[in-house]
Amino acid sequence: MIQPHKTIQDIKGLDNGHIRQLARDIHQDGVAVMYNQNLKESDYIDFMKRFGECESPDLFMNPKEHPEIFLVTGKKVDGKKIGMFGDTELGWHSNGNSRHLIDKILIGLYCVKEDINTTLSVCNTSKPFYDMSNEEQEYYRSITIRLKFKNNTFVHRDFHVSNLIINSKNQIGLIDNQDALIGNRAYDLASLIDDVRYKTSNSLKDKVYNYYLKTNKNIHPKKFKNDFDILSVLRNLKIIGIFMRLAERDKKKKYLKLIPYAWKMIDNRMNKNKELYNLKLLLASSFPKFVNKSDEN
Repeated sequence: MIQPHKTIQDIKGLDNGHIRQLARDIHQDGVAVMYNQNLKESDYIDFMKRFGECESPDLFMNPKEHPEIFLVTGKKVDGKKIGMFGDTELGWHSNGNSRHLIDKILIGLYCVKEDINTTLSVCNTSKPFYDMSNEEQEYYRSITIRLKFKNNTFVHRDFHVSNLIINSKNQIGLIDNQDALIGNRAYDLASLIDDVRYKTSNSLKDKVYNYYLKTNKNIHPKKFKNDFDILSVLRNLKIIGIFMRLAERDKKKKYLKLIPYAWKMIDNRMNKNKELYNLKLLLASSFPKFVNKSDEN
């Protein structure tokens, strides 16, 4: 259990001195927790604005009267989701890591209603980084991956053949929608084309990809290809981690046989995108069995 902050009992009405001290504590420890707060939406927003400007996107999980807030809930109103992440267990993840000024971003979480038998775990992943030598830090800082498109499109996040169904009217439907959110428009196409469950030829992958571009002529081809390659690599790296967890923790060894193909697709996409060159060198040094330093497939 994370220990509560040692000096702050009530975040409402804190003076500037307490805010500065809290900011220093968060910067040092990576997290600060205050239990037993009784906040209205406006109280929470006012508190977060003490640290800087709040994002206010116009998405379905942002209440119209308080767009600074992102609802994280499985609750539905009139059969429609009102929050992000659905109603399943939320696994390990990081917030804001796609931003290029991550050291200037503060994520605030306020638990309105606690679920029974749940645990919140927080890990400060910056500590291992700062334990490295300056040379090692500079090397990892050089691995910069930049997406071109904004997160402004409905993304299913598990868009593959097994989740597509055809009804009696020859219409295509989608199942397994609980993790859908607003994201990059290249993500679902990467999920479909570079699906680890089904081995497909490069010619078929190219055929599906080119058909998508042909039917979406308003897309900038070079920018889209950049994002497609990057998201395919990141998705399959995540899948490798998930499959290893399933094999080690849950003893589901059948997933291990899919990992080599995931690595093959990762290597293939990295060879086609210079933005991924430094990442390729890093993975080749750590996983030489699966990733080659050369550009050959």
